Amino acid sequence: VGNQLGTMLLRKRAEEDNKRKTEDLLMIQSLNNAANRGDTVGQIFELLKEETAKIFSPRGTAFYRVSEDGERLEMAVLNIPTDLMNRIEKMIGMKLPKLGVTLREGSLYREILLEGNPRLIEDSESIQQLMAEFTDSPALKKMVGVISAILGDHSVMSVPMISEGIPIGLLEVSRSEPFTEADLQRMAVI
Repeated sequence: VGNQLGTMLLRKRAEEDNKRKTEDLLMIQSLNNAANRGDTVGQIFELLKEETAKIFSPRGTAFYRVSEDGERLEMAVLNIPTDLMNRIEKMIGMKLPKLGVTLREGSLYREILLEGNPRLIEDSESIQQLMAEFTDSPALKKMVGVISAILGDHSVMSVPMISEGIPIGLLEVSRSEPFTEADLQRMAVI
């Protein structure tokens, strides 16, 4: 009975692993097809957002492009549930401006891009540091803790997008449930 149970567990793990690999390959194929069709970068990142949502069920997905001068990350795609966005805009008393991050010395985003490796962030202090990098306004920086609580994200995967050794952007997915190191490795492969 013990051997049968062990065999069943191994088979189940192998099936789950095959399912994950198939999902990853289908996502990569879909992205390659989009690039080969000549889709714009914006269309490809929109597709990446949709495909990422299928696999990881994130609460939020964002893609940032590195600016031409390499000094900023500029929001290209943002996907946050409308009700959460409305609560944040009501709290700050204005429509959310176009988001971007200046890649200054000490910036966590800058560190992730320069390192070139995906990073799993699960401590609230680091998540709030990421959020604070989107504004220079002291008033908005004071609201970061409340905004973080509204979003409810306790786990963030930040994945630098590198082309020919140069950072071109960063993909970020977040959710309240923890991502695993295996999730992070899947994103790195994709």
